[in-house]
Amino acid sequence: MMLKEDYLHAQVRERVIGTVDTSYTGEPGLQETLVRGEDLLKETAAAKERKLLQRFLTELQKPHGLAAYGLNATLTELERGTVDTVVLCDAVDKRFVELECACGTTTAFLNDFEKTKQVCTTCNRQKRVIGEMDLLDFFEERVKNFGSLLTVVSRDTREGEQFFQLGGVGALLRYRA
Repeated sequence: MMLKEDYLHAQVRERVIGTVDTSYTGEPGLQETLVRGEDLLKETAAAKERKLLQRFLTELQKPHGLAAYGLNATLTELERGTVDTVVLCDAVDKRFVELECACGTTTAFLNDFEKTKQVCTTCNRQKRVIGEMDLLDFFEERVKNFGSLLTVVSRDTREGEQFFQLGGVGALLRYRA
């Protein structure tokens, strides 16, 4: 009714992604709207994700495109300050791990299986995990330092699956250094 009768300001009307019918008013009506509008919200989030990943994949195909993929390349570009947005797939199972042996400490990005198989190349002893951090938390911390954004995507779409097959970690760049 509010849309049909033109009660909404033009800027607000532009942001409406769909309508749902409710049988209640007040707080129960709001709750019903959220439940019935859940599919609309999911579609909008998926569309934004697809658009971002399409942009990433397009930039990746260009000879000097504004995209980087893989953990090392993404971290390198982030530390250069060239990253606009870090893109991380929610299905990536790597963690930032700090390891220790008699020779000292090292850091690596490992999954659970790899953590148990770390042997020092110098002293040939098993390395011990002394600290670890989820990859999402690791990048959340890093992007703050460089004024970059972090976007988490799923592999539920064709583009998401392609991105995951590329390693599930990448970046859209502001410029090439």
